[in-house]
Amino acid sequence: MIHLANYVVGEIAGLAAISALQGTATYSGHAIGTVFTNSQVYQAIGGLSATVNFDNTSASTFKISNFDGASYSGTGLAITADGTRHKFTGSIAGAGRTGGYTGSFMSGGGDAAAEMGGQFNADGGGYSAVGIFAAAE
Repeated sequence: MIHLANYVVGEIAGLAAISALQGTATYSGHAIGTVFTNSQVYQAIGGLSATVNFDNTSASTFKISNFDGASYSGTGLAITADGTRHKFTGSIAGAGRTGGYTGSFMSGGGDAAAEMGGQFNADGGGYSAVGIFAAAE
């Protein structure tokens, strides 16, 4: 059982729709998660910003800022098939910790990638955090 678990939901865009996208999109949102450190368990929040380059996903950026006083960032994002849908993954690091994220683009208002959401983790030095992120263009 996960104490204080969070989740994000949305209409995940099909792989074909995401594969057809070109250019860049900038997303802003939030991250919320559960922190385990020093025998304590608590919730923390932070900001989320991402710039996705659909023409060259290795040039994309992903950043969680001010999450429990720390920031994590990564460059590059891999979009892969998940059945007829898709998912994206990447790595993050910051504050002496490393981790990663997995998510999907979600459709809205005729835009196949109007929003993004998923899960993240960061671990290191007796600190562990797991949570979700959600952002919109």
